[in-house]
Amino acid sequence: MLSALRAEALKQGREFHDYDPEARYVTIRAIGLDYNPHYIRVKFEQGGRQFILKYEDFSLAMGDRLVVRVPDAVKPGSVQLTIQNKGASGLSDPVIATVEITQPSKK
Repeated sequence: MLSALRAEALKQGREFHDYDPEARYVTIRAIGLDYNPHYIRVKFEQGGRQFILKYEDFSLAMGDRLVVRVPDAVKPGSVQLTIQNKGASGLSDPVIATVEITQPSKK
């Protein structure tokens, strides 16, 4: 879907920063996430390293789905993903899942 949105924006002469065809993305399905990415914390952990996403890494929020860019330093393999809402009293209880990141496709 992001690819189609990007193609349409470019066809109309507009920039589209929400999708980079060279990057990898993951779709998170969760209920109860804040609709504003400024109030969501997504963290990838792999090999003892942590990668906390920035606002620019959030591509699309739609209902119970959130599409985020996978940091370039994350290698193919198992990754622990933690997601939390940010609020006035701090972070919500974390939801933690282990996901499998695949090798980027060659174009």
